[in-house]
Amino acid sequence: MLSKALAVIGLILFLIGVSLLLLFGRSQVYARGQDAVGPRPVETPCGRLLSDVFLSDRVMTERESQALNVTLVNGSGVVDCPVTVSLLAPNFDLAPPTAERNVVVPVSGEPLVLAWILSPRRTGSFEIVVTTDFESQTLGIVVTTVLGLTAGQAQVLSVLATFLGPMLTAPWWYEQWEKRRKERQKQARPPEQPAPPAGYKPE
Repeated sequence: MLSKALAVIGLILFLIGVSLLLLFGRSQVYARGQDAVGPRPVETPCGRLLSDVFLSDRVMTERESQALNVTLVNGSGVVDCPVTVSLLAPNFDLAPPTAERNVVVPVSGEPLVLAWILSPRRTGSFEIVVTTDFESQTLGIVVTTVLGLTAGQAQVLSVLATFLGPMLTAPWWYEQWEKRRKERQKQARPPEQPAPPAGYKPE
C-alpha cells in the first residue's frame, strides 16, 4: 500500500513538473529593470507634462488585472498642449486595446488621467514604458503564478517535481517487475509429476 501511495504522489509531482516546464519553456522572461525616467524634457511650454505613472501593486499573479494610471499636468500657464501618450507593454493585454492615445492637456493645470487595464499573458519580470512627445518613464513589474511563485521559483519547483516524481514511483515499479518475473518463472517451470504409489516398481 505504501509503494502504491508513493507511486500516486510521484505521478502527480511528475505531471506538475512537466506542466510547469512546458509553461515556462514557452515564456520569454525579461529582466526586471529599475524604474527610470527618460531624457530631460525639452524646455518648451509643453515639454513637462508627465506628472505620474502609477501601479497599485508591482507584484501580481498571472490571473489578476490592474489599472495603470498616467497623470498629465500642464503647468505652463500658456497654451493647451496636444500630446501623444504611448504605452509599451508587450507582455500584457490592454483595455482599451489602443496603446497610443492623442489627448489635449488643458492650460488650466487640472490633471488629466489616462488609464489602461493590464492583464498579464505569462509569468516573469517585465518592464512597461510610458512615453509622451518629450518624456518617458519605465516601471518594473513581476508576474507570479497563482501560488505566488515567481518564474524562477516555479522553474526550480518544476525541475524538482520532474526529478522526484519518478523516484517516488520506483518502489511500485520494482514490485510490479518482481511479480511479473515470478510469474514468468512459474510458467517456464515444467509441471511436477505426481509421486508413484507405494510399492510401485518400474518394469
